[in-house]
Amino acid sequence: MEEGYIVISRKLKESWLHPSLENRKYTRYEAWIWIIENARFACSDPVLLNGKLITIPRGYLSTTVEYLSKVFNWDKRKTEKFLQLLELDQKIRRFKINKKDKRSYTLIKVNNYNKYQLSVCDICTSKYKLKCNSYCASKEENKKKSKTKITSKDENNKKVYGSKNNVKLTDSEYSKLLEEYGQTALDKVIEYLSCYKVDKNYKNKDDNLTIRRWVLDACKITKKISNSTDENYGGF
Repeated sequence: MEEGYIVISRKLKESWLHPSLENRKYTRYEAWIWIIENARFACSDPVLLNGKLITIPRGYLSTTVEYLSKVFNWDKRKTEKFLQLLELDQKIRRFKINKKDKRSYTLIKVNNYNKYQLSVCDICTSKYKLKCNSYCASKEENKKKSKTKITSKDENNKKVYGSKNNVKLTDSEYSKLLEEYGQTALDKVIEYLSCYKVDKNYKNKDDNLTIRRWVLDACKITKKISNSTDENYGGF
């Protein structure tokens, strides 16, 4: 499969697999991965670099050629050549913090960082959100509005189930439960909840969530075996 991408946790840096533990020269591939994994996921509070207060944006890292040479176990000439190649390939851009000082910190921007990394909306502070991801706020807001419209429409179309006519589910909720557990099991949990509400004077806000949270367990219902080949690795 040549398309798509994977999400790699920064905890990989702590793994015994990481090349930094082998005391050897990095390959160019490993050096590029190091740059990506050390770029900021969310922008920083202002930090003092070369006498200037700098807010390091999302997808950037502050470093020097000297430091990268030490990390990659390369000489400075090879490191500089590597960075030039990355720029030529439009993988990064470099910005000098102090152009007069050759040893000053450089900000390296990883191009297309926002395209391939997860959204930062829930992590970034409102003060720096736009610097983290310029389209993040509007994108998330549109998603919330769209979700609200769908939910409101779906809520109005809930149907009543159970012998006591007090279990409410939307068509999509009912279909999903039916797909996952089968008709016999679904009828059982709906009837259980319907009677439980009356017997215990039980009140809840969402019958679908209630069924999934504890009614299925109370009825000792397990999910049907799926033929799906999907595997949830939870990242690396």
